[in-house]
Amino acid sequence: MPRITRVFPVSRFPRKREEEDTMNPVRFACATLAVALLTGLTGCGSSVDFVRMDPTVYPKKNSNDPVEVFQGSVVRPHVVIGVATASREMKATTGSVSSYDAALYELKALARELGGDALVGLKPVYNEDTSDKPKVELTAKVVKFLEKEATISAH
Repeated sequence: MPRITRVFPVSRFPRKREEEDTMNPVRFACATLAVALLTGLTGCGSSVDFVRMDPTVYPKKNSNDPVEVFQGSVVRPHVVIGVATASREMKATTGSVSSYDAALYELKALARELGGDALVGLKPVYNEDTSDKPKVELTAKVVKFLEKEATISAH
């Protein structure tokens, strides 16, 4: 199961000004603890970032449900749930799962968690900068296919 390090939700309703200025101390302590735990858990050379674009919450898929992967665009009607990026530290492997495969697995697991059917526009970026550890980063849109195709009626 991928670890989501940052989630940026889309809000339908803006918060009132007075709600932004005051925060419950217990809520603040819980939020601080959650951030500290997430920061500690993501130190294993991998992370998944997600930016939600559709506020609709879809039912989760089973862990064995297929998630299609497209490097380009698709013509099948769909809704973009959001954009996900998985980052993995590149390691030399022989016979085991590569960093690319592990990042793709994390994206697919996130897509299932969000109720998505496919990853569209998959783009790999290999960062071999000498100042950081080499990483592979995969970015894709998580999409939900529409059940029925939309039709346009001519009047």
